[in-house]
Amino acid sequence: MPKILSISPDLAIASGRAKLLSGLGVQATSVKSMRAALTALRAGVDSGNPYDLLVVDLEEDEDRRTGLDLCVEIAGFEKPPLRLLLFWPEEAERSARALTEGKVNATLCRRDGWRQFRPTVAQLLGLTPG
Repeated sequence: MPKILSISPDLAIASGRAKLLSGLGVQATSVKSMRAALTALRAGVDSGNPYDLLVVDLEEDEDRRTGLDLCVEIAGFEKPPLRLLLFWPEEAERSARALTEGKVNATLCRRDGWRQFRPTVAQLLGLTPG
């Protein structure tokens, strides 16, 4: 069963993501900060059961770290590389586009693209959207 780690300090967003992922046959875990995500990612690697997909926003968490900061920090520490799905608000388009310039390999999804979320996750994990 594919494992997904979702980061959002906003409970409503985390709940919405979990609802959209239900029925895909995935194990979804949600954390509130980049620090907690890094801990969970390392624990998964250390246990031999790494996450398959990281879903993250470009917004800052309580430590003033963004999803981009985390993506750059974890790039390359997982083998095979972790798939990344990055949500970005319209006003952060420049930061999101910087990802396509070689910093990290991520699939981008605009935050207003909730209809695209479930099919994009399914495609990234090789699942049937259902």
